[in-house]
Amino acid sequence: MKGLSSSPSSPTSLLPTISYPLSAKKSKSPFATLLLSIIALVCLLHLHPAGITGLARIGLDEVQGLTCEERGLITRESNRTEEGSRIAITVRPTSLGKLSPLKDNTLLETPFHPFLTSSQPVLFPGTDWADFDPTPNPLPGSPKASCVPSVVHTIEMIPPHQNTSDELPEVFFSFCTTPSRASEYAPIWSHFLGKGSLGEIKDSSGKTHLPGCVVVDAQGEGDHEGRKFANAALQASGTACVMKESSRVGERYEMRVLGLIKDAWVESERRRWQEGGPIVEWYLFNDDDTFWIDINDVKQILLQFDSSEDHMMGGFSEAVANFNDHGKIAFGGAGIILSRSLVRKMQGLVGTCSRKFAHIFGGDGILTHCAALARDVGYQEVVREIPGLSQMDMRGDASGFLTTGKRFLSLHHWVGWLDLVPNKTGPESVSLFAAGADAIGGRNMFRRFVFDQGRTVWTAGFSVQVHKDALSSEDLGRVVSLSLPHIPPPLIPKPLHRSTPGRASNPAHPLAQVEPKGKTN
Repeated sequence: MKGLSSSPSSPTSLLPTISYPLSAKKSKSPFATLLLSIIALVCLLHLHPAGITGLARIGLDEVQGLTCEERGLITRESNRTEEGSRIAITVRPTSLGKLSPLKDNTLLETPFHPFLTSSQPVLFPGTDWADFDPTPNPLPGSPKASCVPSVVHTIEMIPPHQNTSDELPEVFFSFCTTPSRASEYAPIWSHFLGKGSLGEIKDSSGKTHLPGCVVVDAQGEGDHEGRKFANAALQASGTACVMKESSRVGERYEMRVLGLIKDAWVESERRRWQEGGPIVEWYLFNDDDTFWIDINDVKQILLQFDSSEDHMMGGFSEAVANFNDHGKIAFGGAGIILSRSLVRKMQGLVGTCSRKFAHIFGGDGILTHCAALARDVGYQEVVREIPGLSQMDMRGDASGFLTTGKRFLSLHHWVGWLDLVPNKTGPESVSLFAAGADAIGGRNMFRRFVFDQGRTVWTAGFSVQVHKDALSSEDLGRVVSLSLPHIPPPLIPKPLHRSTPGRASNPAHPLAQVEPKGKTN
């Protein structure tokens, strides 16, 4: 379980319930995992002899007068057959409580919930509990009462970013996929591209606009009906994406990915000159199953860099074999970020790169080599690794990776490769993550809080784990069942000049101590 993460809070008096019923899978591992799916700001837990099941509801019940939630309690479920073992936990940001805030990624003496804590010897029979001294178990509320009492934890949450065009840079998204997949994934993309999403941008006058986006056909040629169907789905999902024929039509998929350099530039400039759209400062190249948790977090990082200079940013593969085979290329699933200056410089090199690097595996590999050619550096030196851009080159149960306490800016392989949430499909899982990020902000998602002397771990927005053996400080620095070839270096903020289309940076942002340098052409 790896490293420290930073991550926002809500000004409301009680954050809404955003969770979903799930069942934990039985495992021979030394810990039991209770996946609550999404943030567990208010959650209900069941204890069973055979395992643990998590339950919660979406939204506050609308009843006459004050609801249970408005009184700091939880509305009782209609099925009361197991009310004797039901417990409730409420999480509030520090600004609403008078208690000392709980810090993430540290061992805490605080019990997560007395009933859960005192039941741990039952969950792991045969374990030596001689040194375990849990808080006495309170009696559950009366089965006849309409509300369930809740244990309240005061958590230090990081305030969310305000997504305004006066403060954060303008980005443009591009994808290379088939019309059918574009239609299928449009609702998922809408979480970071659609109206009302974290990606929607507000200017100083209060007007909003959506981030620009282009999708090109990955394999078809002249598929007008397919693109028409995809564009209808993209529009219905509330995005500003448009699907077009690839500039490298008739060529293999990898060359069409390379062609995104031209396609994204042409479409963004068309919107600028024909529709009065904003000047794009950063271009994001994605696999169709790249999921951005909170794009404002990425924009905040980009404030450290000048888009009028040549920058390529991305994430490397976590898998040893992939890292050794392909080296420090920007893997597309993690998301690739290029500055305006570099994309403009690469416009005249796409044809050269298609010939010179035809032997390179993968469109992202060719894209990296082409960027290196444009910058006249080695391909192993062109990519600045951004911690949190996650390629996720692994298969199966991803819970060990998602509960590392590391920061996540993007997720990948949520279709087919990974089981993100038990009993949920990939689209359902990332939709739950999107709801969590919308409620608490992406910087709070997947932060880890350790209770019960190291035996209970709450990963915000994802899970509660009950461990057989208490975690040590050293354990908190390990990743479960994953061998990383390297540890991404920390991104050290430093003052840099940022060229923007006539916009000054907001000095309130700690990463934005910069001066405007005028318009970018």
